[in-house]
Amino acid sequence: MKLSIITLFLSLSTLTTITTTASNDTILDIAGDNLRPGTKYNILPVFRGRGGGISLAHLNHSSSCPLAVVQELSEVNAGQPLTFYPVNGHDKTVKLSTDVNVEFTVTATVWKLSDVAEECGNRRYVVSGGVKGKPGLETVSNWFRIERSESGDYKLVFCPHVCDYCKVLCGDLGVFVDGGRRWLGFGGDFFPVMFRKFEHDQ
Repeated sequence: MKLSIITLFLSLSTLTTITTTASNDTILDIAGDNLRPGTKYNILPVFRGRGGGISLAHLNHSSSCPLAVVQELSEVNAGQPLTFYPVNGHDKTVKLSTDVNVEFTVTATVWKLSDVAEECGNRRYVVSGGVKGKPGLETVSNWFRIERSESGDYKLVFCPHVCDYCKVLCGDLGVFVDGGRRWLGFGGDFFPVMFRKFEHDQ
């Protein structure tokens, strides 16, 4: 009898550990639902009074510069809807520390991290022109991650693991204020985010 009780206790302990581990890497939207590939979301700032959602804008008037990802200035502007696509196309949910493509659904524009180009702002901005899927050397700049910050909020990170032999400089995505715009790029001011399912009447 004692052996059976001990066996049951160990089994329940193992199950609890597995469940806890699984839940710890789950990303939730503001409704408490799992973040799911292919579902439309708005990326919003955690703190009120610090701008709105995420959209696209011209870096400058040069036609050689791609459209860049910006945070809307008004907090009532939720920005454009986006979807997330994990590197493993069979994943049913988007999890922490997983490489994902991020795509604006209206324009089918995939994010990528730009190289430094003086004519385009001399920073590493998140810009349009990425390619969805095809993980490897040629697409390493197109992959991002969602992680937990020290405060417990979600943050966007560039640290792809889709290329085993590539040397990648990892870092958080933050906000640069320049020319009256809030640009998303490598480094910048801390930008904790949350995810809300997109609704047409928002």
